[in-house]
Amino acid sequence: MYFASMHAGRRFRDQCDAAISVIGADSDARTDLTGELLISVFTLRHHDTRAKDAFAQIFCLFATTPLFVRRSRSTIAQTGFAPRTHCTERRPFGTRYSLRADRGPVPTVRRTVRQRQTRRLPDAYRMEITGVPTVAKLRRIALLMGQDLSFCRDVIRGIRAYGIHKPGWAFRNGPPDVQIVPALRAWKPDGIIAELYSPDFARSLLRMRTPIVDTAFWLPNLKVRVVDVDHDAVGRLAADHLLSLGLSHFAFFGSELAMYSCMREKGFRQRLAEAGREAAICHGEYLREAPTTTNWRKMESQTRHWLRQLPKPVGLFVCNDVLARSLADTCSQLGLHVPDEVALLGVDNDELECLLTSPPLSSVAIPAERIGYEAARTLDDAMSRRASLVARHFLPPVRVVARQSTDTMAIRDPVVISALRYIHLHAIEGINVKNVVKSIDVGRRELERKFRSMLGRSVLQEICRTRIQQAQKLLTSTDLAMPSIAKLSGFSSAHRLTIVFHRTCGMPPTAYRRQSQIRDGRMDH
Repeated sequence: MYFASMHAGRRFRDQCDAAISVIGADSDARTDLTGELLISVFTLRHHDTRAKDAFAQIFCLFATTPLFVRRSRSTIAQTGFAPRTHCTERRPFGTRYSLRADRGPVPTVRRTVRQRQTRRLPDAYRMEITGVPTVAKLRRIALLMGQDLSFCRDVIRGIRAYGIHKPGWAFRNGPPDVQIVPALRAWKPDGIIAELYSPDFARSLLRMRTPIVDTAFWLPNLKVRVVDVDHDAVGRLAADHLLSLGLSHFAFFGSELAMYSCMREKGFRQRLAEAGREAAICHGEYLREAPTTTNWRKMESQTRHWLRQLPKPVGLFVCNDVLARSLADTCSQLGLHVPDEVALLGVDNDELECLLTSPPLSSVAIPAERIGYEAARTLDDAMSRRASLVARHFLPPVRVVARQSTDTMAIRDPVVISALRYIHLHAIEGINVKNVVKSIDVGRRELERKFRSMLGRSVLQEICRTRIQQAQKLLTSTDLAMPSIAKLSGFSSAHRLTIVFHRTCGMPPTAYRRQSQIRDGRMDH
């Protein structure tokens, strides 16, 4: 890049001021640079501080434009500086400019300076502009996970969202099966993100000595990096939802071998124990390799017997949506009505599985896209040797997406049922306890006593719980600002929403939103 050094007289200072105003107003000519540019402002022969500052400002303004293109030259012409072109129009960055005063007393002097010489210039006369695409190091990333479930597809979306900012990353999809290992060795990946549910498959990958991130959490005591949902929190959230229905009997169905299922069972039982309840347990191994290793008829017979002997009505929590749909079909075959006799709740919020279930299945939503994003970040750190070998990152679940399979109230008191219906219909309208009492024509003390004995919470707590559920839905499914969410959820202000939300969920609403949303190819922090 060639620039001119020149005397700074009075006319030159005036023209610098004019250039700053003209170029600054030409916002249409400004765009981000697509290449790296090092602009060196050389020491002026004349030590006029104001002239130096104006000279530097001009180059700062040019730095945010595609330099020396036709439009920029016309802009410069308005300032009184004359461009001198020494190359063709097709090479805009090859144009040399000799900035000179129209009638300055001293002619301009052009000096050729190589890039290595610019490093010796004083820092006061050098400016670096970053953000230029450089040649990125190629990294091969293998994604070994099925694509039949929406959870897996969303994880891949999250991985891709992180990969947008890694131009050197090349992805290759493959099944999570040991038969893919020979092809994988030939491809020589730099990193692997996989569902590790098979011990043989996991051992084969570990022998490759390649950084691995697991997003399934099936196998216990596996020394790999894990990014997944907080399964204990999933179980506790499921218990809270079923307890809110006024049920007295609870049950859990899941795998005895998969770590994720065991953790969900543990959280579910602990939360019920805190509420003075217990859960009946039934285990069924529906792992990916189950079709070739499991006796389906024997397993179905055990499940049928277990469902028949459960006390009714019962709140049944199932470790994932696939199993929950299977149990819904079994209940239908046995003549058990869902949700009046069996309130059914799954996990993953897989829309296809939930809508294929009859009635539509309620489910705990998982931040799958964020899991993928964080898995890619963890792998990036591992490939750069910034992460430990057994790092584990568990993200909190999003919320319970309630559908018809849990649309029931196991309460027989007509006063409480009427009050609950009124609250669920009008909570977002800003109602209070007085409105509820007036709507059912009963004493406030009597209503509070019934709520605490049957639901374990007060009328006001039920109103707040309903509003919080609405706020959670809006936070995860819309980009509305907090004042709008507060108004649509029945809160008087965004400040009030923040106070109640933090007290109920343990975090402010903005942090809750960041857990699951990815915007413009990046994860909110």
